[in-house]
Amino acid sequence: MVRAFVRLGYKGRVRPSTHPSANAAEQNATRANRPRQTPYWELPSVVSLDAPLIAVVWQLLLSRSLGATLAWPHSALLGVAVWLIYSADRWLDGLELGEHARTERHRFYVRHRRAVLGVWSGVSVGALGGGFIVLTRPELFAAGLLASLMLGYFLSRHASDPAAHPKETQIGLFFALGVAFLPGLNGAPLIPLATFAVLFAVLIFLNCALIARWEGDLDHEPVPFAARTPYVAAQLGGMTLGLAGCGLGVGSTTHSPLFFALGGSALLLYGCGYLGALGPAARRVLADAALLTPLLALPFS
Repeated sequence: MVRAFVRLGYKGRVRPSTHPSANAAEQNATRANRPRQTPYWELPSVVSLDAPLIAVVWQLLLSRSLGATLAWPHSALLGVAVWLIYSADRWLDGLELGEHARTERHRFYVRHRRAVLGVWSGVSVGALGGGFIVLTRPELFAAGLLASLMLGYFLSRHASDPAAHPKETQIGLFFALGVAFLPGLNGAPLIPLATFAVLFAVLIFLNCALIARWEGDLDHEPVPFAARTPYVAAQLGGMTLGLAGCGLGVGSTTHSPLFFALGGSALLLYGCGYLGALGPAARRVLADAALLTPLLALPFS
């Protein structure tokens, strides 16, 4: 028996646990905390540039499709505001998680906490000054209301017990309001604008919820999405297909590239559900890329 152990390489070492679940947990923890070089295709998500791009291209398509008169500074301010919100949220997540951060996007904010804080402070001062210069009084008032809502989101998420926090629903609502409020104040008709805002909020919710479900135990929330709302988590695929049908149906009726793009994004998002072999990081990037269909629709708007 001793010779057999020597031949198998156990001489001089402590034998690891043979319990399968213990070994699996140790391997998962090792993989999660192991430093790695971030792939180039993951960088926009890691530094929170994917959400601003998504917001800007949807606002451009929305304003063109519905005849709203927006200038490029409006789009720039929206992109900067979205980056400030997403980076602040992840910075606070990193502050809470510390060395227990398990996704690259959170590790980035843990490793570069001071540098991000400095950049964020400078960008926020510039955005505040730019907003007072560019925005009209009604636009400033609407932006102030949205900022108040976002402050409530941060307080409920980071200053209270987040165990039952409806993060994905709130993100969908705020994202849609952020994209739609400037076109709404600059000539976009109410009914198509409201229709788009509702469907777009559902699209963003599904994007966040699907990613949270795919990430599983990598989800840093105290209670993962699938455990918080098991019934909704089980219906996400059908909801995504239903949204695709609604978007494409409205697009066919109105001949609007805006709703065709929305339906196409939902369809692509549904397809990402079959790409589990790629891993959660790659599937997250593809799920966000699925929301960039306005880049294809803008030439036709």
